[in-house]
Amino acid sequence: MFADDLKVAHTSNNRPEMCRLIKSIPADRWTYPATHAAMAVYEGMGIAAFSSGGSGINTYDDVSIAVFWPHGTAARQGYLGRFSKDELRLPNYVPPETWSF
Repeated sequence: MFADDLKVAHTSNNRPEMCRLIKSIPADRWTYPATHAAMAVYEGMGIAAFSSGGSGINTYDDVSIAVFWPHGTAARQGYLGRFSKDELRLPNYVPPETWSF
């Protein structure tokens, strides 16, 4: 189950696995309620991403990930950490080399 796998990766501080799991969330599950935020609900849990730097969640330098674990989980929410654009790219990420001015 996604939540269990993510919790194991988080507990063991396995950053590559956390990124792999978050990247596995289908693009159509993500919503973008604000310029610097993205949210997804997937397999009973919520994921929120907040960007810093760049002009928004699609051009971030770093992204912070918060999670909302499924009902019945002891900890209801948590912070997975801050990830660079090279570690974790959300589905709408636009690489700088493709920007046009």
